Amino acid sequence: MTSITYDQLKELLPGARSYTGYTAGHCPFHDDRKPSLLLFEDGFFRCLGCGVTGNYEKLYRKLKGYDASKVVSAGVEFTAPRLPTDLREQEELIEVAHESLTKFEQLRWYLENRGVADRIERCRLGWYKGWYTIPIYSRYGEYRGMMARAGSEIQKASGLRFIQPHGQKSMMYCPDWQLMESSRAIAFVFGLFDALAISDMRFAVATANNGKDSFDPKWLEPFRKPIIFIPDKGEEATAMEHAGKLGWRAKVLHLEYPEGIKDPAGFLETGRRTQLFNQIAGALS
Repeated sequence: MTSITYDQLKELLPGARSYTGYTAGHCPFHDDRKPSLLLFEDGFFRCLGCGVTGNYEKLYRKLKGYDASKVVSAGVEFTAPRLPTDLREQEELIEVAHESLTKFEQLRWYLENRGVADRIERCRLGWYKGWYTIPIYSRYGEYRGMMARAGSEIQKASGLRFIQPHGQKSMMYCPDWQLMESSRAIAFVFGLFDALAISDMRFAVATANNGKDSFDPKWLEPFRKPIIFIPDKGEEATAMEHAGKLGWRAKVLHLEYPEGIKDPAGFLETGRRTQLFNQIAGALS
């Protein structure tokens, strides 16, 4: 076959949009509604959605409608990556993932859709094998652990939402410790993306890395200020139980959830940032 050029594939790739060093477009190997295939200038491509990789010839054959069985193996498996248990190795992974997310704009689409792309730098968010990495730091800036959130295609195929290193203990995740120190009150929510969403509005917020049932009131003892629990829709009873463990300085804020929204992050995802801000500003400002 005649040598295939980068420019030729750019013209064939549906929805192609060029960036520095690569082009993004719709992947022909799966039903790609959001451009997830990255075409690189070095002769190779990779799809962030279905995981298929290869050289220019492989992509060219698929785009031209040649026998797909010779191009890609059937039944691509979506499995969770093995995260290191050693903290030093985790930190190295976090830095590589963060560099990938900041270097390639196309990787940001999921965080943009969730309304938290502005947290990438502040919270050192990253991208690793289709998963969005969230590092966890202590009040004093010490690295303590990590979580990884599946992108939409990975979640759809695997049924997984979050993963973490084997044996990692439950701990508090705070997106912005500086806000925790300087704020009048602290919000406590029931999800990592809920915490990112409220932090994006410049409010102090924290959550438990292993879900609402892993909450430990000792985490908040050093902060002698009001604690405002903001539960997901239907989790009000759990919030009341947690607030009771903290006594007089804790209360529960019951949000008015629009139809189809069940948590604070859903407001940002559906373009209702102002509506969420107006409901929580009075309690947290």
